[in-house]
Amino acid sequence: MSYNINEKILIKIFKEATNNVNFELVLEEIIKLVPSEKLKYIVDVLCKSNKEILIYPDDYFKIKLSDLPYNHINNHFMKDILIDMGLMENDYCFGKVIKHSGWSSDYDPWHGELITHMFYHDSDFKLNEFECRLETFSIIKIEKSNIPYFSTLPFDDDEFLF
Repeated sequence: MSYNINEKILIKIFKEATNNVNFELVLEEIIKLVPSEKLKYIVDVLCKSNKEILIYPDDYFKIKLSDLPYNHINNHFMKDILIDMGLMENDYCFGKVIKHSGWSSDYDPWHGELITHMFYHDSDFKLNEFECRLETFSIIKIEKSNIPYFSTLPFDDDEFLF
């Protein structure tokens, strides 16, 4: 037999249970149920002092250059070209979330790894979307209008690029 508990009620119970003598025992069991890639992201969120904003498909993001896979610079883009195109700013590159890397077709914003399209350039210095796996905690959600490349286009880019 299964029971459905309202999420808001469950959150209230857990907030109030932190002083309960059995809380640690229950927490240990919950931790066992959480997959390691998800647990890594949860721990990262708990260590942050600012409120976390979950990432979903079609969200735009920025990522520090140092958090990209090591072989991307010069193999998939040239830093000075990205800067000139408005696809890099203050050592942050930009991209768009496609899905999480898990097996499930249902999107899980707590999954530790995402499949993304990084905004790089091709050999003709045109925008090129490069598929890339990134750790969820390494990206920062932004609005598309915060990407200089899109804020300088003279047309509605959605009908031409995506």
